[in-house]
Amino acid sequence: MHVTPIAGTNPSRDSRRESRFGRATRLVWHVDEFRLYRYRLVELPAVSDIDVAIRRDHVPDLDLYEPSAPWWLPKPAFLSAAHERLAAGEHVYTYATAERLLHYAWLADRREDMVVYEVDQTFHYAIPGAMLYDAHTVPEARGQGFHTRSLAARLHDARSLGSARWAYVGCLANNHPSRSVIEKGGFAYYTSLFRRKTFGLASRWQATGRV
Repeated sequence: MHVTPIAGTNPSRDSRRESRFGRATRLVWHVDEFRLYRYRLVELPAVSDIDVAIRRDHVPDLDLYEPSAPWWLPKPAFLSAAHERLAAGEHVYTYATAERLLHYAWLADRREDMVVYEVDQTFHYAIPGAMLYDAHTVPEARGQGFHTRSLAARLHDARSLGSARWAYVGCLANNHPSRSVIEKGGFAYYTSLFRRKTFGLASRWQATGRV
């Protein structure tokens, strides 16, 4: 995450040297951890009302997508992938204004495995279940609770639309905003997938936290 310095401060020479050292160290050696969480759907509390602002499978919202950074998919590629997922039976959850798509997130009713691109691994669930994934909020709309609200909507539908006993979700360990939303949403830690890179060579492993 990029952090903008507070106006008027000047980092010391030592802190700048440490920053350069940290960046150089990461080029030589670093470990990424992807944390997986799960939720037993039978334990999901009943809800008396549905958040109608988070819409399910509302295709016109997808047409309002605009990439917010160079690494976001171009619009044609985004729409192509979205329509392929919808055709495969997956569900998209969106929040949009009249001009722009501010948030989207996905639910697959039942999966036996998950491809985790962040650490170049595939994880096979011991018990197949619903998968909540690919949640994004445009930078200027973050901090307004969209991820929390779409997570709740997807959990509700994972129980009501499908036959899964478990719902799964994950994020990188250093993605603290997403971790906070997931953990506050009632998900329990399940396992971690790791990738270590040393001088460009990668090693991968999985450390389970199953109970």
